[in-house]
Amino acid sequence: MLSVSLEGSMNDGQNPLFTADGDGDGNGTENATSPAFESLLGELEGIVEGLEGGDLSLEDSLQAFERGMALSKQASARLDDAELRIERLVASADGDTTESFDI
Repeated sequence: MLSVSLEGSMNDGQNPLFTADGDGDGNGTENATSPAFESLLGELEGIVEGLEGGDLSLEDSLQAFERGMALSKQASARLDDAELRIERLVASADGDTTESFDI
C-alpha cells in the first residue's frame, strides 16, 4: 500500500486563516478535521513526485492516482470557496458584509 507523508508542511493546522470552509458551498460548515488547502497541495505534490519517480508498482501507481484525484477535487472546492468569498466581499459597496465567514 502506498503511503505519502508531508514533512515541513506550510500549515501545521494551528493557523485559523487556512482552515476556512472548503466544501465549496461557502457556508462555513467545513468540519474541523479537514486538511487545509496547503496540506492538500503538499500531499498532491508528493504523490506527483512519487508517480514521476517511476518506482511504484502498477497497483501502487493506481492507488496514488486515485488519491491524487480525490485531493485535487478537495483543493478545487477550497479554491472555489475562496473565489466565492472574494466575490461577495468585492460586491459589497463598503467592504462590510452582512454574512459571516468562518475562517
